[in-house]
Amino acid sequence: MEYKGLATEITELINNREKESCQCLAQQERWIEGLQNHIRKLYAHIEAARCAAQSVAMYLEIQGLPSPSTTLTPQPVAEPFGLYQPTLGATASASATTPLEPGHPF
Repeated sequence: MEYKGLATEITELINNREKESCQCLAQQERWIEGLQNHIRKLYAHIEAARCAAQSVAMYLEIQGLPSPSTTLTPQPVAEPFGLYQPTLGATASASATTPLEPGHPF
């Protein structure tokens, strides 16, 4: 009798675990599908932006203006953190040629 109760409990535990596994897999599939939909939307936005850029370039060309691809590309205002480490000589020459405002801490 004791073994039969244990077998029933083990069977119930196994069945519950299988249900939980199926629910987890179904949730993962829904998440993946949602991510795929977001990716599709992003690609659609990218394509729309590409078409808009081409339209602007064509309009500028029709007007006789330089297209954006031939103009200078903007440079970042500051170097990303950690990528540019000035040398002692570069720091001294930069400070010598750059006037500082009165009361500037450096």
